[in-house]
Amino acid sequence: ALVGVTVLDQELAKILLKTKKPLCLAVNKIDDRMHQDLVHQFYTLGIPNVIAVSASHGFQIAELLEAAFAGFTKPEEARGDDDTIHVSIVG
Repeated sequence: ALVGVTVLDQELAKILLKTKKPLCLAVNKIDDRMHQDLVHQFYTLGIPNVIAVSASHGFQIAELLEAAFAGFTKPEEARGDDDTIHVSIVG
């Protein structure tokens, strides 16, 4: 169901903005072009990077991942003679 900005969204945005860390906001259920206009109301939360996505259709998921990882540096490639297994969990 399409809901829009909720009181909980507003409270959470305030908390996250206080951290002064880079933020991006995914607005889900933007399944077609008709729903694109619904995204604009989320800019009122103060998070500058708002991305419309549709998780069920895979719409703009690559763009969301690019934005989410934009500030990260790529670790140096592991050398071939290293037998160490490297694992990262992001969640």
